[in-house]
Amino acid sequence: MKFKKITFNNYRCFMNGTISFDEIDDKNINLLIAPNGGGKTETLFAFWWTFYDFDFSTLRAKENTPYALNSELYRKLEKGKEGLIQKCSVEIEFQSDNVDYIITKTCEFRKPGKRIVQDEYQILRYYNEKHELSLPIREREEIEKILNKVLPKSILYGIIFDGERMQKLSATDEQSKKAIKGVISDITNVELIERIITYYSSIKRQFDSELKKCSNKSGNETLSEIVKSLEEKEKELEKCKEKLKEYQENKDVDNERLNTISEELKKIENIKDIEKERENYKKSQTDSERDLDSFYKSLSDTLIDAYLIISDKLLDDVDDIIQKIDVPQDLTVQAVRSILSRDNCICGRYLDKDAKEKLEELILSLPPDNINSTLAEVIRNLRDRSNDVKTQLKTHYGYITECEKKIKKYKDLYAKKTTEISELTDGLSDEDRKNVKELEEERTKIIGNLAIYKKEIPELTKKQNDLEREIKSLKEKRNIKSQSKDDSKALSGQISFVEKCLTALEHIKDINKNKALHEINIKLENAYSMLSEDSDLGKNIRIIQYDNTKRYQIVVYFKKNQIDLINTWKKNGEYNRLIDLGKSDDEIEEMTILECIDSNSTGQSKMNTFSFVKAILDYSNSNKSDDVLASIKHYPLLIDAPFSDISGDNLIRSSSLLYTFTDQIILMIDYNKFEMLKNYLGNHISNIYEFIKNENMNSTTIKKVREVQ
Repeated sequence: MKFKKITFNNYRCFMNGTISFDEIDDKNINLLIAPNGGGKTETLFAFWWTFYDFDFSTLRAKENTPYALNSELYRKLEKGKEGLIQKCSVEIEFQSDNVDYIITKTCEFRKPGKRIVQDEYQILRYYNEKHELSLPIREREEIEKILNKVLPKSILYGIIFDGERMQKLSATDEQSKKAIKGVISDITNVELIERIITYYSSIKRQFDSELKKCSNKSGNETLSEIVKSLEEKEKELEKCKEKLKEYQENKDVDNERLNTISEELKKIENIKDIEKERENYKKSQTDSERDLDSFYKSLSDTLIDAYLIISDKLLDDVDDIIQKIDVPQDLTVQAVRSILSRDNCICGRYLDKDAKEKLEELILSLPPDNINSTLAEVIRNLRDRSNDVKTQLKTHYGYITECEKKIKKYKDLYAKKTTEISELTDGLSDEDRKNVKELEEERTKIIGNLAIYKKEIPELTKKQNDLEREIKSLKEKRNIKSQSKDDSKALSGQISFVEKCLTALEHIKDINKNKALHEINIKLENAYSMLSEDSDLGKNIRIIQYDNTKRYQIVVYFKKNQIDLINTWKKNGEYNRLIDLGKSDDEIEEMTILECIDSNSTGQSKMNTFSFVKAILDYSNSNKSDDVLASIKHYPLLIDAPFSDISGDNLIRSSSLLYTFTDQIILMIDYNKFEMLKNYLGNHISNIYEFIKNENMNSTTIKKVREVQ
């Protein structure tokens, strides 16, 4: 896929203007040069907005307006008479699989009364084989269907970046992990498998309906009831899964928004120090809550043996009984049988019939070892275990009590800082005071939502597990009951086959994603070694694959430390213990990586993102002949201010190798960076456009520059 042209009309800082991305002499970098505030980021937003959506109201900076229309035109509309109309639009021409498309996003602003209302709409057109332009496609669903094939929304997270998002992508926030997951899902064709799953699910529903009709017709009431119950449980399970997914996604979004709110508060001079303290208290509270969960889990494991504590009296009673048993100490079965094999006892007395019978009876009272010593040993072991359990329970109780104290302390400190922020007025402008109030109100609402998710998600997870067990049991009953009738038997066999296919497809989907992620990690390591000077210091990079809580997180670690840890685990037996628990070598390697994570500066985070982008584009563009589900996908790369906060060898490497990332690159930088990097970029630049900021008109003029100077 390649972009061919973008045209602006009254869009934000662009009153008009066109940028063409024609390839010249196989050079693949299109350069947009602009000062700060000159329209670089606005161009990036335009791609987001035109193809899918972009919420301009989330832009809180003073210079950012919460709408797509040029701000001067919007003010004229505000001050103008009723009935006025203003329009803005962005039109993008692009090519995919040798088909040329034109997508137009328009926003109309009307003033029917005192208030301004707005309407947005998309139009998609394409050229057929005769190069005739199609009729406009206006239906949103149809447009999204086409866009999901040529440029899925998920891939935008991997090909459109500004400097801030480059830094965030390699962070630990949930939105970043979600973005990485979305990109990997697209380039591994997960959606194809999911379409097949949807198709098989529809077949299963059809068979279920037929089996239900068949059982009703045959008078097989029990089978009919089972089928009906199974249908209800499967519907309930689907709703449960959807609700659980919704809550989890909302939780991720809300957590990310909390982080954003915190960052916005830190920008306010008189608030930032208080907010940093509050943030630290929240982190400490979260860490303590995580420790508390761990201690409760350990306590739960220990309580399995808690019965030993209340068995002390019983053990005392057994000990008394043992002492009263009239059996010679240390006498064994083997010793008695040795005596019986002779005519005389070891004391010399002749063993008559009565004496031998007595000895035979004695054998019945003896185990292989003496009963006294055997029971005594058992009691000693039980007493030791009982003492261990007591010690463990006491330790766990101490840990739990301490954790609960810490959580309360951090909660109180957090609440105190919250009060300080809400009551602070000194040194704040009216605008800042209003902003703080709005942010704090939003934060309070989000915290309330998160409390609901914290309660509901575990309950829904338990409900899902319970329903899955019930469904499994009902399927077994259905298969047994359907054997009595030929029609029912055939349908049941078909349903069972489709269910196995669905299970297999889910398994294939997971295998495909894991395999792809493994290969992407290899390309990620290669890209990191090429681009980042930190690789020369012994650092390596990885996308977490197996740990569910950290999956799709990008981490950097020292390779030597990780290898040393693996060797330590092999020496102390930890490695073999994990193998016995069913962990693979790859999973164990990842566990050691997580133990050796290193922190990143802003510049290092950007180099991590550079490496990630190159890795996914390399994978997407590569031939995957051994994977029938994978395909070659060529995507462009749009990147705004990527080199800010990057210096030294990292800057030289990333700029000189940028052209290798993909077939088309749209790069947005300021004048100073261009002067610094033109020797590295120049040989690969196809087009150069300059954005000239018109201060008096609050607009930007687009000018094409013919050559690299």
